[in-house]
Amino acid sequence: MELRYDSHRIEVPDRRVITLVGSLKEASARSIITGIIKSAQEAQEQEKPEPVVLLIDSKGGETNQVFAIMDVKSLWNVSLITIGTGYVYSAGLFLLQIGDIRLATRHASLLLHVGSVKTEEDSPRDLESSLRACRAIDQKVISLLARRTGKRTKQIAIDWQSDRYFTPRQARGYGPRGLIDGIVA
Repeated sequence: MELRYDSHRIEVPDRRVITLVGSLKEASARSIITGIIKSAQEAQEQEKPEPVVLLIDSKGGETNQVFAIMDVKSLWNVSLITIGTGYVYSAGLFLLQIGDIRLATRHASLLLHVGSVKTEEDSPRDLESSLRACRAIDQKVISLLARRTGKRTKQIAIDWQSDRYFTPRQARGYGPRGLIDGIVA
């Protein structure tokens, strides 16, 4: 697979491509993590390890799974190129941010918004505990977006209070470093 964006050209073997199509849930996160680990093990045998490509077409999912994938990527020291294609919404957009190189296809649609929480707690105390946990996750996501885009956390917190859709070109212009680094040609 040859990737071209701006004046860059990257050659990636097909065996190093991982896909997420659909919601990011425990099973899909496990599949991505397994693919990253297998690629990292294969890369140990190479002089110059090739990057892993993660294709993302997702309307969202479980945000904590993004952090699990991010931790594994870091532990295994894997070079990761994330590419948003189709829907790149909610947790899919956060997953896109963990790439060393973040790209989108020209017809991708990106969505930044506060995640929703489904809870089964019955007591007010349990509900309060869930809300505290959700706020902590929100802060982690806002911090990640601030680091990657160069935007202030305060502005990101304001921006994601309502649905904010982006074309790839708009996503590239979101903050000094953008939500993506380039658009795949």
